Amino acid sequence: MAKDNKKIDLKQLEALCNIGCTMSEVAAVFNCSESTLSRRFSKYFKNGIENAKISLRRKQYALALEGNVPLLIHLSKHVLNQNDKVTLAGDKEAPLEILVRYVDEPDSEDQ
Repeated sequence: MAKDNKKIDLKQLEALCNIGCTMSEVAAVFNCSESTLSRRFSKYFKNGIENAKISLRRKQYALALEGNVPLLIHLSKHVLNQNDKVTLAGDKEAPLEILVRYVDEPDSEDQ
């Protein structure tokens, strides 16, 4: 006796994969097992994960370029490898010396 193949709407499957749904979530939508999805449609999940990342990245960039400062900082750190830490290193023979000089603002009388 042949197995009864579950009918899966490929457009709906692709749409669910493109928003990052897990195999478990998609299996619940189609009332089938995860192993069925994995066996028959694993390429949709792989492509969907990548498409979801692209969509998210596109939205992040759009928001950052509109002036979303926290997102600009996040992308700067993760994409450009920038950071806000300053690392200073000295040498055992010649330790690092830091000179801090305070400059007073001119008084209104001095002008």
